[in-house]
Amino acid sequence: MPPMTTTLPPDFLATLRQPVLREADLETKSSFFSRKEVMDFYVSVMKSPEKNDVLQLAAAELPVLHPHRAALLALFCGALVEEGADPHLLFGAALEIMSGLLVSLSPSARRSRRRTTMTRIPTISPNGRRPMPRSVRCRRRNVSRSRHGRPQPACWCFR
Repeated sequence: MPPMTTTLPPDFLATLRQPVLREADLETKSSFFSRKEVMDFYVSVMKSPEKNDVLQLAAAELPVLHPHRAALLALFCGALVEEGADPHLLFGAALEIMSGLLVSLSPSARRSRRRTTMTRIPTISPNGRRPMPRSVRCRRRNVSRSRHGRPQPACWCFR
């Protein structure tokens, strides 16, 4: 068996580096693994003892890929781990990707949180005159009984 090269195959890299410009460019797991270049590389790696070398090369490649393509490469690496490769080789790269994604999602989460607090419908107090503060609403659990004798929340926030 020839020794592993120090780079990933060019056709495999070309597949991973294809631009993602629209939703149609996102591949499913099955379509990615059914590609000839991916399957050929997978079979060659499975037959070789240098699975850890491939994981190290993939770890270097993960941060520069589109997140969807990085996820497909991570699945590829997961198959190598199942065959005996060391999963610790990918932890640093995976953490780097996840922290970058979380930072990029932060403004979106803040906007959606602001939107939900601005459109909240106030709970009306039992006398129907004014909204009840949340602290009062949440203390009114199971204080009354329904006509069937079961405990019933006295506050609408628990129904």
